[in-house]
Amino acid sequence: ELFFQYLTPFLIILGVVLLFNLASALIELRKDSRRGLSGKEKAANFFHNLALGIVDFVLNFFP
Repeated sequence: ELFFQYLTPFLIILGVVLLFNLASALIELRKDSRRGLSGKEKAANFFHNLALGIVDFVLNFFP
């Protein structure tokens, strides 16, 4: 039970951060659509933004 007591808040924070990261990447994808980029460029930018968000999260939580 002690394990879940500390794991649950971490998982909630992780979920919220990943949700905001995904939302940010989707907003950037929409901006790329308005710029008229090709599908390949939009996909590359989307996954790049997701990767940057995950790296940012890891560096902030585990310095």
